[in-house]
Amino acid sequence: MTVQSKSLGGPKSVNDSFTRSFEVINILPNPFKEKFVLKLNCKKAMKVSLDIIAADGKLFHHGVLDCLYGDNTYYYIQKDFLSAGDYIVSCSDRDGYKVSMNINKKD
Repeated sequence: MTVQSKSLGGPKSVNDSFTRSFEVINILPNPFKEKFVLKLNCKKAMKVSLDIIAADGKLFHHGVLDCLYGDNTYYYIQKDFLSAGDYIVSCSDRDGYKVSMNINKKD
């Protein structure tokens, strides 16, 4: 596992032993209150798993995104189960490539 840092909430960890099939462009806003936007760029049409994980490791959300080739925008609408705090948004493909980013939920 290689740690990579970018400013303004860029990927915090990337597994570089896999071919990069997608890139997380950004998650906005961060911190968020009711919703956030996830922007991905995919090198091909594919499915990307999306997990939202609390700082203590508890999985709060799992979903599968149907990505098209190129830029993709997904809107995550706040559900009642997320309280204020720090979370990890983790995106992965079926081959094991994974990108994780920190995000903060505020009241």
